[in-house]
Amino acid sequence: MINGYGLCLNEWLEDENIKTELRLLIKISSLTAEKGFCYASNSFFAEYFKTSEVTISKQIKKLESLNYIEIEYERRGAEVLKRFVRLKKTLTDDYQKLKPTIKENFKDNNTSINNTSINKEKDKKEILFSQLIKQYDHYDIYENIALDFIAYRKQIKKPLKTILPIKQFMDSLIELSKLGYSFDYCIEQMKSNEWQTVKKDYIHKPKPQQKSRAESNRDFIREHYGMNEDNIIDTEII
Repeated sequence: MINGYGLCLNEWLEDENIKTELRLLIKISSLTAEKGFCYASNSFFAEYFKTSEVTISKQIKKLESLNYIEIEYERRGAEVLKRFVRLKKTLTDDYQKLKPTIKENFKDNNTSINNTSINKEKDKKEILFSQLIKQYDHYDIYENIALDFIAYRKQIKKPLKTILPIKQFMDSLIELSKLGYSFDYCIEQMKSNEWQTVKKDYIHKPKPQQKSRAESNRDFIREHYGMNEDNIIDTEII
C-alpha cells in the first residue's frame, strides 16, 4: 500500500463476499495495528480510495454485517461525536504490534538532495508529528484527524510544509468544541467551503449586541430633531 502496509488474513483473500471491500478492510487493519482501533472517517477513506462517502458507508456496513469489523460510537445526545472501528478478528500479537507507516504526506520541495538527506528529513517530520499529537489527550484519536487534515490539504493543492498548521488546526477544533461545535461539524464546514483550515471566527460568529429600546429612541430623536444629549429625556416612544 502507498506510504505504508496492511496485513491481510488468508480467509479475507478467500472470501468471495468481500472482493470489493477487501482493500478497505486491509486499510482498517493498517490503521488499527498499533492501538487496536481507528477513528478514520468515511471522508478520509473516500479520499484515500478516490471514491464517494456513500460507497465507503455501504462497504463499512457490509464488513460490519459479515462480522469482520465492529463499530462503537461516542455520542452527545443524538449527535455522534466519534466513531471507533475495530477488527473483530485481529492478527497475532506480534503482527498487531507492527506500526503502520504514516505521516508521509508532507510535501518535500528539495528534490535535488540525495536519498539519505531526504530520509533524514522525513524521519524528522515523523518525529515532530508524533511529538505534536502526543500533546493531546486521546492522541490516538487526534492522529487520525490530523492525517485526514493532511490528506485534505493535498486534495485542495495546498500541501503542508511544516507542523505548525496542524497544531493551529487541532487547537481551533478544541476551542470550538468548548463553544458547542462538534469536530465533525467544523471539519465538514471547512471542506464544503474549501477553507485551508478551521478558525474560531470562521465558525463562531456571535450576533452583534443590539441597542436597548431607550438607546434607539435617543438616536432617533437626535437624528430627526437635532436635539443634543442634554435635552433628550430618557423615555420610551410608543
